[in-house]
Amino acid sequence: MTERILIGKVGLDGHDRGVKVVARILRDAGFEVIYTGLFQTPVTIGPRSGDAMRAAGSTAPVPPTK
Repeated sequence: MTERILIGKVGLDGHDRGVKVVARILRDAGFEVIYTGLFQTPVTIGPRSGDAMRAAGSTAPVPPTK
């Protein structure tokens, strides 16, 4: 099974080149990368992490977002 990594770009600016470079490197290394896109907040990224873990079949508890 491929390891999944969730990457989020938190903030209101459009500077996402570094995130995209890291995502590409991880994909090339064999990881499945889930990129949440620009202009995210911790509140919007948090639930996505739980969704990704459940989709992967993880039984680990997902901490709640505040």
